[in-house]
Amino acid sequence: MQVNVVELTDKIPTQDECGCKFPHDKTLRAILYGDLESASRQLKEYGVNPPYAIICDDITYKLAGETLEKSLHADVFKINEKYLDEKYWIDFFTNKKYSTMIGVGGGTILDITKYISFICKAAYVAVPTAPTNDGIASPMSVIFTKVDGRKTVKTRSPLIIIVDYDVLSSAPLTLIASGIGDALAKITSLKDWELGRDDLNEPYCRTAEYFLMRAIFKVLESIRCLNGENGKRLRECVTHLADSLISSGIAMMILQTSRPAAGSEHLIGRHLELNLGVSHGISSAFG
Repeated sequence: MQVNVVELTDKIPTQDECGCKFPHDKTLRAILYGDLESASRQLKEYGVNPPYAIICDDITYKLAGETLEKSLHADVFKINEKYLDEKYWIDFFTNKKYSTMIGVGGGTILDITKYISFICKAAYVAVPTAPTNDGIASPMSVIFTKVDGRKTVKTRSPLIIIVDYDVLSSAPLTLIASGIGDALAKITSLKDWELGRDDLNEPYCRTAEYFLMRAIFKVLESIRCLNGENGKRLRECVTHLADSLISSGIAMMILQTSRPAAGSEHLIGRHLELNLGVSHGISSAFG
């Protein structure tokens, strides 16, 4: 089947071309849109080579991990616990020496894989199975460990993102709603950043602003699709939503900080998330 490829290198201007002081990181080389089997066969074209390790959980293995395992002849490791045994898994993968680690899952699995691959100096590929938040393309990982609890760690964006809309469309509506909430929160976070620029002379980047504005427009288009014929446009909704979340993550990658995508609304949302058990996306939208 056909795979639509969006290559990012030429779409992100350099720091000098933008005129800002941010690094304009270009770690993310391409986004591959298509079925998992066809898209995964293109990884080597972007210097993403075996041996491959797939990290997933029991649910995401059935959704996508099993297909990738067969397509790439990869080894599979399932991490089902919420609180990561950090030392065990880092020591384990350090000894295994995989060239590429592929995260297959929602926010938790992708962040775990991003973090471990960064520590182990392996290439990282993201395969989201649910459009829950904008961490897909970002250089940040939120990890829950047995020792430190919740912590946010600066890591590295994926080299490649594989987006299979059929897989994403199968996600529970609660997870899709969470993604919409997180994307809507960019309206506030961008305004916060603009106020910081205007009132406090905070550094600003027009390129990151462009990707955040794109994220906002895409999530609004996603919401319009939900007003379609009794949910029959769900796949179209998820298409726009995934593009929105990835665009927000690209803005963070360019700046190497979450500043433009997480403002005061995230601080309020964090309270709801930690104390009331509300999902990250919904809590951020309320914030």
